[in-house]
Amino acid sequence: MRTIIKFIVITALFSIMPHNIKAQPTTCFYPDGESASLKTFTEFQDSIPKSAPVTRGSDVIHGGIGFGYMMKGGYFNLKVKYVSQYHWGSSLDFKFCSWKTKNIPSDYSPLFYPRDECLVVSLNLVKVFTGTGQSPRFSAEVGPSLVRIENEIITPNPDYDPNSIWHLSKYFRSDEVKQTLGLSMSLGTEIIAAPFIVLDFSVFANINSVASFLGIGLYFGFGDVTD
Repeated sequence: MRTIIKFIVITALFSIMPHNIKAQPTTCFYPDGESASLKTFTEFQDSIPKSAPVTRGSDVIHGGIGFGYMMKGGYFNLKVKYVSQYHWGSSLDFKFCSWKTKNIPSDYSPLFYPRDECLVVSLNLVKVFTGTGQSPRFSAEVGPSLVRIENEIITPNPDYDPNSIWHLSKYFRSDEVKQTLGLSMSLGTEIIAAPFIVLDFSVFANINSVASFLGIGLYFGFGDVTD
């Protein structure tokens, strides 16, 4: 009989306990000190400044003129350059160089001295090494080029007669044209002078089978120059 009574009492206790536990508020498992600490930690997390998301730059495109020295004389150039937000791009460059012809006879006295000329047209791949928004920007360019060199040839005129009333020229002038493919390379430093103006100081070279050369130059670009 006692065993039956004990069994009934234990069964009743187990049936009542889950209801009591469920009725307790959740905060009963956290002492007041721990609740305050949790609240302080949450406020601390909210007070930490969130870092701004990393944004990419914008595309850069500009065109302009430049000048400098290459091979045997000064040059003038026209250039268009595009660089994407991923710091890769391309450029189209025209360089025209002119210099006084060598081996001119000492008694040659025309109104204008003959000059040799060189034209280099290059299509380059561009890589910018500095980050977005930085100035100066450092970049490299490399690509194929078409090189055209025109040399003045001075030859004596066999029919020249100093006593002739026709005043025949003592020398003949002719052009010797050489054309070849080459490889253009350059390293540039761009300084943003204004939101629409960039100055580019460069060192460049061209390797070809006719007349390879080195040069230095300054380029003025106008357009959307900021990234």
